[in-house]
Amino acid sequence: MFSFFKCHRNNVVAPQWASFFSDAEYRDFIKAIDKFFYKKNISYKIEDDASIKVGPNDFGLNILGLTNVAQLCKQDERRNYYELISGHFDALIRTYLFDKDFNAIVDDYEAVEKYLATRLYPLGYLEYGGEENKIYSMIAGEIAKVLVFDLPNAIQTITPEQAEKWNKTYDELFEKGVENVRQKYPCSISREKIGEFEVLLAQGDHFFAPNIVFDLEKQSLVGNWGAIIGVPHRHAAIIYPLETLAVVNAVTSIIPIVDNMSKQGPGGVSNNLIWYKDGVFEQLRYKIENNNIEIYPSEKFLEVLNNMAE
Repeated sequence: MFSFFKCHRNNVVAPQWASFFSDAEYRDFIKAIDKFFYKKNISYKIEDDASIKVGPNDFGLNILGLTNVAQLCKQDERRNYYELISGHFDALIRTYLFDKDFNAIVDDYEAVEKYLATRLYPLGYLEYGGEENKIYSMIAGEIAKVLVFDLPNAIQTITPEQAEKWNKTYDELFEKGVENVRQKYPCSISREKIGEFEVLLAQGDHFFAPNIVFDLEKQSLVGNWGAIIGVPHRHAAIIYPLETLAVVNAVTSIIPIVDNMSKQGPGGVSNNLIWYKDGVFEQLRYKIENNNIEIYPSEKFLEVLNNMAE
């Protein structure tokens, strides 16, 4: 069995793709990689493109990515690298073994119904693997709701070909996906101060916190004129119930927060703001330039502002 670390113990330096590591950190990372594959008795070779080519294995793959697990290790202590790497790759093995059984029942709607989920994604996500291979609907701006399988070890896109065999409409499937997420992944909602204004913060340590947008009315999170919402990433949503003209100043305080949270991630969804009212979502466009914020409200939103002023 090939052992990368034993052959290069003193000469390993962090490559460009892992430049966030120091050389010493990268050596510990490679040492932990080597230990994992040695214990599994799997030969491997690290490539220059942040991937690892592996011999016969239980992953169901010959090429594995290293970027995500490397970033995960970088955020933790070096003594935890092996545990993090083991958890990451063991999850891949569990996913592969589960998928083999799952694929045998995927045409049976009653068997897979409990795995359906509706999740919010940025528009760019639709390009991966092709829009034609996804079941989606645009929410507002560049935010889409996508139908996925929420599996024990992975989230997997549902294709139109798979759904065609279930004899269900897309609306029915989206509704079931929202219902499943609602039951499995509750969010904590707290009141937070942003400058002079108070917002509602929905959070969860899962990937479905933005789904709160489907429950705004159910949870009484809207004002008389709706709500302004930010869904910066998969773990959070910011909600400002719309009651008075204070929204004009509140939005300028909320925008930088949402924009920064979206960039920080993980799992960025959008730096857009959404205006919700009576079941309808609309993007509230803005631009940040030279630390100045310019907002471009629609005619419909301007009409609401005028009504509030009366």
